Amino acid sequence: MPKPTSKPLTSPKTQARFAQALGLHQQGRLVEAKAVYGELLRANPRHAEALQLLGVIAYQSNLHQEALDLIDQALAIQPDNAYFLSNRGNSLKALGRFEDAVAILTKQYACGQTTPMRTATVVLPCTPCRRSRKPCKAMTAP
Repeated sequence: MPKPTSKPLTSPKTQARFAQALGLHQQGRLVEAKAVYGELLRANPRHAEALQLLGVIAYQSNLHQEALDLIDQALAIQPDNAYFLSNRGNSLKALGRFEDAVAILTKQYACGQTTPMRTATVVLPCTPCRRSRKPCKAMTAP
């Protein structure tokens, strides 16, 4: 489930709309949540959480490149956000960019930042399996 990651929210109205979007997202009402996140971004294009959570919706919709693009926009605003880094790693993994996924998750851990999913496993294919993208070796980030 998505979680709020920081509090750059300014007005009570913005906080209420973000809470509404997050609630809709957690209920699986992705179309409605996406609309409210979009509304927040029209009011504040640098709303990192809304960008990142739109990326999560894209990921959940199997739009992995779109997810990566949105999460990268959020990371441009909050480059050391552990949740954003973790979701970027997941998007890279879904795109078959295993080495990049390991690198970004390693960065997250090297910064001393963890998420509740710290022990998540990144599946990295060995050289003979890269063509088929079938995982044959699992690596757990430190």
